[in-house]
Amino acid sequence: MHAEECRQLARKTAPGEHRDQLLNMAQTWEALATERDREIKIHSAIEADAKQREE
Repeated sequence: MHAEECRQLARKTAPGEHRDQLLNMAQTWEALATERDREIKIHSAIEADAKQREE
């Protein structure tokens, strides 16, 4: 997972701008993953509804 890789790198990086950027990247990856999961659920529900209407 990209977020975990960013966190691992941040743990090995001295406090400062680079570490903060890595932690920010981890948060961004987490947000993107959450949004992707939400979109998949929405599209799955739309597909299921469309299939029901076809029957």
